Amino acid sequence: MDSFITLYPGQVIEKDVDIEKEYRFRPNGTYKIRYVLSLNREPDPDEVSSAERASFFAPNQAEAASGFIEITFGDRLAVRNQGADDDELKCDAQQSLTISRIRLATSRRITAGEAFLRERYVATLENGHIRYVFKPHPRYTRWFGVHDDSEPEIYSDGWGLNNNARVFETALATTKRILAPEQSIRCGCPDVTDERVSAHADTEST
Repeated sequence: MDSFITLYPGQVIEKDVDIEKEYRFRPNGTYKIRYVLSLNREPDPDEVSSAERASFFAPNQAEAASGFIEITFGDRLAVRNQGADDDELKCDAQQSLTISRIRLATSRRITAGEAFLRERYVATLENGHIRYVFKPHPRYTRWFGVHDDSEPEIYSDGWGLNNNARVFETALATTKRILAPEQSIRCGCPDVTDERVSAHADTEST
């Protein structure tokens, strides 16, 4: 319940957002940014008692959104954390070959995982309408738990915020992120001092 607050008419709450942590800006670039906050979240019944939930009032709005702000950067763009020079982080031939093999194997596995989730929802025709029925599988249960058939059907108006949707959409988003062509692969982790760390990912390089 600590994640929810009540806003009364006319009340204003301000919050600073550090966009540098989430975006990689480039010199001579202009960016439009808009913040959208979903208001469809509700207290988790597995974590919050019914007595505590009684004080929760769901808003009538589905979301709250800001206007667009436009940010333009010049020739020189300040970087908060200066790491090693790009030349020092270039991969040699053997490293590049290893990375290519790993990316190929990763793409096969992640696309197979996405296909597996898509195959769980089978389209059936009932009374002239297409309905998607979930097809259980032990592997799904092992990793994500029991599919809740009482939740909204996939692709329906109510789909999006329930546990079933989170599993499905997170897997699809992970696939998109891992296979994104704009990834910048570097060898060497200047900000990591723990020798046990073989690799890491951040907003600057993955």
